[in-house]
Amino acid sequence: MVEGKATLRYYQNWAIAYVDKQLGDYYFSLAPKYWYLQRPKEKPHITVVRKDIEIPSYDNWGFRDGTDLYFLYEPVIYRDSMYAWIDVYSEDIGNLREVLGLPRMRVGFDCYHLTVGNFKGSNAAGLKKQTQENSNEEDE
Repeated sequence: MVEGKATLRYYQNWAIAYVDKQLGDYYFSLAPKYWYLQRPKEKPHITVVRKDIEIPSYDNWGFRDGTDLYFLYEPVIYRDSMYAWIDVYSEDIGNLREVLGLPRMRVGFDCYHLTVGNFKGSNAAGLKKQTQENSNEEDE
């Protein structure tokens, strides 16, 4: 595991921990080119709270704003059909979520994540096309 640091910021519907841009750029550069990965539209970050999914305690909203949160991450890129990410673990984020009246982790998750990129745009079609072409070549 590798240690990292992020700066906490609050917004109307989000609490975000921003990481160094170089970290996001580095892992984006490691993704295979044939993935046709697109950069995330937001700066590299770890989502701490999404108020459209969770309801935090508004009494403590803004707690530790602007401070650093520390985390550990696995230097491995994971992906599904929509996103590529690295897994993140953080006692600081878990403690903060508890102060905000939330469970340490979002329901259904066992860690946090840092999005490396996505497959949402037209380039994602290129991966599908290439995969189909490779499959056809193997069949011949």
